[in-house]
Amino acid sequence: GAGRGIYYWDSTSGAAGAWLKSDSVSVRDYGAKGDGVTDDTAAIQAAFDADGDVWFPDGDYRCGATTLTKSKRLTASKSSTIIPNLGLGGGNLFYIQASNVTVGGFNIVGTGETFTPATGNTRIFLVGNGSTKYSNVRLVGNTITDASWSDGTSGPTNLTVTHGIYIQNVDNVSIYSNIINGISGAAVFAKSAIAGLYIENNRFKDTRWYTVQLDFNVLHFSISHNTFISGTPEGVYWGGAVNIVSNVGDIRCEDGDIASNYFSGTYSYGAVIRVQSGVNIRVTSNTLKNIETGSLSAGALSGIRVTTRGIDSTNKQEPSQDIYIRDNYIQGPENVTATRAAIYVNNDHWPARNVSFNTHITGNIISSPSATKYWKAGVITHGISGGMENVWIENNNIEVFSQSGDSLVGGILTAGTNAGGLIDKVFIGGNTIKDIGTPASSYQYGIGIEAFSDNVINTKPNIIDNVFYGVRTFSGSGPTLERLDDQVFLNTTNDELFAVGLSLYGKPLEGEVTFDPPNLVAGTGTFKDVLVPNSGVGDFVLASFPTGTSVIQVTGNVRVAGSCRITFYNGGTTAVDLASGQLKVRVFR
Repeated sequence: GAGRGIYYWDSTSGAAGAWLKSDSVSVRDYGAKGDGVTDDTAAIQAAFDADGDVWFPDGDYRCGATTLTKSKRLTASKSSTIIPNLGLGGGNLFYIQASNVTVGGFNIVGTGETFTPATGNTRIFLVGNGSTKYSNVRLVGNTITDASWSDGTSGPTNLTVTHGIYIQNVDNVSIYSNIINGISGAAVFAKSAIAGLYIENNRFKDTRWYTVQLDFNVLHFSISHNTFISGTPEGVYWGGAVNIVSNVGDIRCEDGDIASNYFSGTYSYGAVIRVQSGVNIRVTSNTLKNIETGSLSAGALSGIRVTTRGIDSTNKQEPSQDIYIRDNYIQGPENVTATRAAIYVNNDHWPARNVSFNTHITGNIISSPSATKYWKAGVITHGISGGMENVWIENNNIEVFSQSGDSLVGGILTAGTNAGGLIDKVFIGGNTIKDIGTPASSYQYGIGIEAFSDNVINTKPNIIDNVFYGVRTFSGSGPTLERLDDQVFLNTTNDELFAVGLSLYGKPLEGEVTFDPPNLVAGTGTFKDVLVPNSGVGDFVLASFPTGTSVIQVTGNVRVAGSCRITFYNGGTTAVDLASGQLKVRVFR
């Protein structure tokens, strides 16, 4: 009746004080027993439908599917428990269809329930109905433990699952300081017209699907200061711990931070952090440590992977743009037979050139602490057939462990599959690259520039230690590769291997010939043509001759492609007869 509700003592009311009614109602006022046996769903729903905020006092409340359609605050006692009573048919434990809602302090425990074989998907919190725009929903300080309804299959075929927090078409959603531990789907799944999503200071453990997934059209988001742990043998087998997807045909996810998170445990699918077709995404200051590939591994594992969302060359999203991967610590995984690279960026699925612009990979620490916990490659950028432009790989500290017979190993690799996949304008500099193994293969290098990589500029020296080739370029790369010889090589088997026919800015083209100039009277000259393969008209030419004098001027130019004309002119007042010697020529493009 009218007297229902929660009261508090106000000593300032009247001479003796008074009990005043708060704006909250207790679920017990509507008949909830909280004995762990009685189904309290109807009583909880009645409290949700009433005016005022809702309070769950001490007790164990068995609760089935409910719907909240009013703006209010739902809070629970620290000594209360909510037991999901959803059965195997699926459903939504708390379906929020309202703006200005806060849920705090819920302790939701599914331990002991029958989880399989479920026939429908389950969501602990479903926020938004997908068609009506809501805003300002906060989930703060809640715990979800052991919510694992599923169809019972193992691995990626397990499609009927339980999601912890599922959000659609709701703006300004805050998910703070929650604990989600043991769930068959995603901890947080968000999609469809969300502007403002803040997932911060949470602890996520043992999810089977991508722990946090932003499916499409999520703008202005922060995933920061969370802890991600996966302790089961199969690990996360769908999508990785953080998965920014941007589905085909939908608006891409844009303007987001994945920052200062801690990741550990087992991952069986692709990458720990994965960005697919994102725009202006910043992956910064995360720690990936004590990770390993899981028993259900579906391909090579990367620490951070950026790619294009798609299924094939027909069904694909636009490429990722403006990606910043900075200041992360990425430790090598155990069970490394299926690892790709600590950081792997590509532009997949496009059959023709459609460029991914502006990728910044700077200041990261890539660690391979031992022969059992390592990365085979540090940073790989691969244009495939879509291509990439403007790639910065600078000031990273990279450790790898390569073994004889491995391919695609080394500190830094750039490549395209064909002309459409050209990687153009790559800036590499200030990196420290070290192999902790005993390199013995020509595919093991500090920096590798493979085919369809052009305008690669070494911005400042890299320190390259204990590799087979310090820098290697491959046929089909270039022609513009600047200052690649400007490195600090330590303990390298070979400093450089440059592909035949490749011309380099900063690495001069060279030629020489034995020449015996004729006697040159004052004011006369002669010339000698010297073959310098790959030189071109307009290149800079320097020449030296060991028996010259101060009055003999030696100049040169590329007369025709591949041939330099070196001219000797006597600018003195008497004849000069130079002895025979080696005429050496260097050409700078």
